[in-house]
Amino acid sequence: MDWHAYTARVQPFFWKLVRPSLRIGRSMTEVSSLRGCKYFPRGFHKQVDTIWVPAPFLKNVFAEAGVPRKKIQVAVETVDLGHFEPGRRRGLDVPADLAGIKGARWYEWFRRRGEAVNAEKEGDLTVFGSVAGSTSERNLTARIPSLPAKEGTNSNEAYIPHEDEPCQFIFLSIFKWEARKDPETLIKAFLHTFGVDSGVCLLISSKDSSRGVPQSDRHNRDRIYSHIRNVVENMDWNDTWTPLSYSPPHAAGEFPPLASDFRNDWLRFKPTSKPTNLGVLRRLIKVTTSQHSWDSLPGLYRVADAYVSSSHGEGWGLPAHEALAMELPVVAPATTGHLAFLDMDNSWPVALELDAQEKTVRAQIPEDAKMDFGPLATWDQVDWKHLSATMLSVALLKFQMYAQARDTGRPLSKVQNSYEIYTKPKHARERLKKELSQLAVIKEWMKLLGDLVMEKLW
Repeated sequence: MDWHAYTARVQPFFWKLVRPSLRIGRSMTEVSSLRGCKYFPRGFHKQVDTIWVPAPFLKNVFAEAGVPRKKIQVAVETVDLGHFEPGRRRGLDVPADLAGIKGARWYEWFRRRGEAVNAEKEGDLTVFGSVAGSTSERNLTARIPSLPAKEGTNSNEAYIPHEDEPCQFIFLSIFKWEARKDPETLIKAFLHTFGVDSGVCLLISSKDSSRGVPQSDRHNRDRIYSHIRNVVENMDWNDTWTPLSYSPPHAAGEFPPLASDFRNDWLRFKPTSKPTNLGVLRRLIKVTTSQHSWDSLPGLYRVADAYVSSSHGEGWGLPAHEALAMELPVVAPATTGHLAFLDMDNSWPVALELDAQEKTVRAQIPEDAKMDFGPLATWDQVDWKHLSATMLSVALLKFQMYAQARDTGRPLSKVQNSYEIYTKPKHARERLKKELSQLAVIKEWMKLLGDLVMEKLW
């Protein structure tokens, strides 16, 4: 079997150059409609025997665009579970550009932060030692502006961690910086959930894929931070927002209630204001624009505590798939390609936003993207409030798991099976082995190929 890349430019010459007996088209898109698109699938489907798409939702998308439904078959994706193996002995080194990003003892640090919050309630000022895992021993003081400071401290100075201070809990997100990935919603949800002294960071692995950006400048880290600053400056800030016990409207779908006994812990995370200072943003949001090699990818996932996405749509969602294989908790929109392998049992799906009539909000595609998707195409819009509540739930579940082990004096292995933050990722990898392993996918593809051969013969 030979593989040939197909583009609209080579369409008139493609089958004159290549004369196979069986012609299989492999295609995908990230939108829920291709009506009005003048590049695909017009002409393409007429010159192939079948079109293989990775996710079930694409059958309806292509059928509505004019492809005969009987020609469309779902041929799912896979990842190398041997390569993306969290228990492997080698190949899990932290990428060089992320060395020192992760603190080793966040849970002890976080407990001390809690003591400072309790002291704040009592009207006291507490010094709670050095940050565990920090590269240098620095005493950190929880300074309360409205209260008298202890001797040697400035009561009007708010504590701002250094940019190079290690993160204690990391949400990883991997994407090209482009409109479809919707980084604005991700950043808005994250900054409304985690304050600068929460110890929680958002690690973005990205490159600038905006139209007109030269190739030599796509991996410029400062360009990504410039985009982030623009997002924050234009972001509506909700001072009264609290993610505790938030549930999306029933019409958005069935989503399990998030844990609600976090009220005291929420005080440790709660942001106090919109972080417009670049130093604060660099502390909260870490950026890597390095071209991580195939061998270093497992190490990139390994440094994280959870994976998060706010994408408008995915043809499949490879980073989320890889994160599942690495046994990371995955927080991702319940839409398009993600629905092929993410559900309530193996991840934390995020609802889509609804309008006043409880219909799914459709985000307009930018003008410069309509060439790819068509003038009538739209995207799904993630419910940022549900994303915020879900991220908080995931972070606090892990903290509570470690807190129980510490407070009861029991080994972590004796308590972790009671927490879905541990059991869900384990369950997810087992399902991948059964349903989406390389062997399972090869068998499925071979069956599709066999059916096509029989159809051609008869």
